[in-house]
Amino acid sequence: MDPEFVLYSDFNCPFCYAFGERVIQLQAADRIAWRGVQHAPHLAVPMASAGPTFRRELEREVQSIQRLAPDVPISLPRGKPNTGPAIQAVASSLRIDGEKAHALATSFYRALWQHRRDISDSATIHTLMAEAGLHDAIDAAAADSITRSWHNAWLERGVGSVPELVRRDGEALIGLVDRDILHGFLAFR
Repeated sequence: MDPEFVLYSDFNCPFCYAFGERVIQLQAADRIAWRGVQHAPHLAVPMASAGPTFRRELEREVQSIQRLAPDVPISLPRGKPNTGPAIQAVASSLRIDGEKAHALATSFYRALWQHRRDISDSATIHTLMAEAGLHDAIDAAAADSITRSWHNAWLERGVGSVPELVRRDGEALIGLVDRDILHGFLAFR
């Protein structure tokens, strides 16, 4: 059966992080199938520190979150990591335990946007997996197949931005929307 909602999201997007926190606040996470997509696959592993221009961009993004979602705690990270390894960890974990995999995704967001950690770092990935109660054996081939299918489905939608929450009827919310708008969208049956 198709999930009620699909959320296309990337860990290094602060708007995705805030969107996910709102979903958790609205107690709707169990109705949403998370699909990690890399909207910036060119970023380095390990995460590079942001230079002056990129740092100003990051500061503007964090200030936007503070203004649009003041209830969501956020810190300025040192840079933005390549999220491919973290997305693959969640994809691989979904095959083991869906609930723990969603908890792992939340941990990745919070590690970056609250604790300023490099979530492209393999030690960080393994630590967060262990904390989520998942063994750290990632089936790379299966994860690659899953993440490729997520990415292709996202590209086929033709929007090209994240977060994108798609309802089963095909309607979508794009970007960090007002909490009441999200609540109404989730309530539609």
